[in-house]
Amino acid sequence: MKRKLHDRRGVALTEMLVAIAVLGLLTAAVVTGIYASVPVYQQSVALSEASVLTSTLSQAITDELHFARNITVSGDSVSFTSQNYGQNVSFGVNENGHVILGGMEVIGSGAYSDLQAVIATSYADSLFTVTLTIQKSDSTVRETTFYVRPINAV
Repeated sequence: MKRKLHDRRGVALTEMLVAIAVLGLLTAAVVTGIYASVPVYQQSVALSEASVLTSTLSQAITDELHFARNITVSGDSVSFTSQNYGQNVSFGVNENGHVILGGMEVIGSGAYSDLQAVIATSYADSLFTVTLTIQKSDSTVRETTFYVRPINAV
């Protein structure tokens, strides 16, 4: 009366179909999870890159403004003499969305990846006010405002 387990040969069709159905459900769950996490990952990477770019640009801009001389304000434009970029220069943004000073990029183009910068600079009461906005596809990723007091203002 004892049956040995090894007497059965092969796998029944219903067992195989159940195994395939379970694997299909697990695969569908994993694929759905991956598709749901990709946008979150991309947003996280964009925010991280924007934070690094903001920090790098803020430091480079602060270094230039800290040593600015011969500062003149004309409407919305602020120009000054820079040790590195020459006389009568002002900050702007080129066609690629990279911050420029005196027609030259402040930091290398590789730092931007697919991000663009917008910069607004004003000068009043011996203090520069700089608003730096980092965008990706016309959507603001990060924005910061900082103040710089030049030590050589004349």
